[in-house]
Amino acid sequence: MEAIFIYLLKANLLIDIFYLAYYFLVQKETFFNSNRWFLLSGLFTSVLIPLFFIKKIVIIEAPKLIATNLPSIKNTNINTVIDKSIDWYNILLVIYILISIILILKITSELVSFFSLIKNKKITVNKPFAMVDIDENINPFSFFKYIVFNSTKYSNSELENILNHEKVHSKEKHSLDVLIAKVFCTLFWFNPFVWLYKKAIIQNLEYIADQKAIKNIEDKKAYQMTLLKVVTDHNCLSITNSFYQSLIKKRIVMLNKNQSKQKNVWKYALVIPALIAFVIFFQVKVIAQEKITHHKDRSSGTKQVSEMTWTKDTPDDEIKTDVQSMKKIGVEVNYSDLKRNSQGEITAIKIAFKDKSGKTGSLLYSGDTPIKPIVLRKEIDANDNTKVSLGELAELDNLNQELSIPEPPTPPTPPTPPITKMVNMPKPPTPPTFPTPPNVKAPNDPNDKKAWRKFEEKMEKFEQAWNTEEIKEYENNMKAYEKEMEAYEPDMTAFEKEMEKFESKMEKFEEEMEAYQERIHKSHKD
Repeated sequence: MEAIFIYLLKANLLIDIFYLAYYFLVQKETFFNSNRWFLLSGLFTSVLIPLFFIKKIVIIEAPKLIATNLPSIKNTNINTVIDKSIDWYNILLVIYILISIILILKITSELVSFFSLIKNKKITVNKPFAMVDIDENINPFSFFKYIVFNSTKYSNSELENILNHEKVHSKEKHSLDVLIAKVFCTLFWFNPFVWLYKKAIIQNLEYIADQKAIKNIEDKKAYQMTLLKVVTDHNCLSITNSFYQSLIKKRIVMLNKNQSKQKNVWKYALVIPALIAFVIFFQVKVIAQEKITHHKDRSSGTKQVSEMTWTKDTPDDEIKTDVQSMKKIGVEVNYSDLKRNSQGEITAIKIAFKDKSGKTGSLLYSGDTPIKPIVLRKEIDANDNTKVSLGELAELDNLNQELSIPEPPTPPTPPTPPITKMVNMPKPPTPPTFPTPPNVKAPNDPNDKKAWRKFEEKMEKFEQAWNTEEIKEYENNMKAYEKEMEAYEPDMTAFEKEMEKFESKMEKFEEEMEAYQERIHKSHKD
């Protein structure tokens, strides 16, 4: 159970890394399509990396046993002791699952609401789109191939702008991105960054639709006025790509922003050092493995002792190698019913042996706890009498055996990775209350000069309403905030250089580890 919580913590840490990389590095760039795939790949990378580990195996020599008359243990059952205390992991897991189910049911309810809305409505198929013109007072939106709108609320030119926008959403399957983001919110609901992540995905999809829709529209200003008109209508389903988004002014700013320089794509690569550091610190398993040894005991009563030792961490390929090695010295070993827990530790195994003289023995483990070290030992005394014993290392210790355990050399210390100085960042200014657009519709008759004059006067008043001191102060504060945020870019450059130094130290550390393992082998041979 603990493994599940460790996995969730690791996955959420990676999600946080990807979101912060997006927020500080590429959010302001106009690489909207690249940002889309960066954000999506970040989610899937976050759930996959914690599932894979890099194993570093440290070989140590099995203990040398000097003893006679070792017992053969048959059919030993290891009973599991049940802890009757409160299992808080189980309680937390139940709470986590219940909240996730509630959020999944909410998504299901939204899907049902959508299909109920378009049920019995006239659908005009214009491949690859399905146009649904409804009477309900709801904001225009798209959901996969369906584009839903109320044509009576907008003029022909406004409706054309809206449909161009929604067709981009539908054609590029943006609804799938929204669903993926919402599913991740149901799985990692306890992480505040995952909700910001979903918001960033939806906002970037709007940038993509605006950028591509404006290419098919001659009057850029009319498109922006359409954005302002629909901002007053908040009726929409959260699973859909709605034409309305709360950060409407930011969308307008992005529409008028110059394209980012292509050389700025290098910023995406800055997330790689953070991923490398994550793998080094959390996804490397160091396994101490005991190796089968063949040696001659110099004591007066023993001529030769050969043995193998299996621990809870012994890998399958090592077990097979040991079986072949024992077969070469006349002991046939068979094993079955091998089971491992989520950490890869052996919890159950059945072992049986048979030597050349026909003597047999067996050992059985069954339970949920990892096994204790197992020793299979062949002893040939001075009179060429052979004895094979199978048992736990702890039980053999209780027979007053003399153990000779070599002292391994001190392993090298791994380097410490650099830490970013992204602290005490400035807070963005609080936005003012933006003016409400006039409830006015453009005249249908282009020759009605009086109506057009009245319409233009109201729109002019609305544009003047944006020139208040409060809004100007907000824009100045935003410029100051952006300059303060630019001050953190040198920190990222310095961090990248520190990561390069760290990688060099890690290469040196790996070389020291190889030398360390060679010293262990050498000490065992001696």
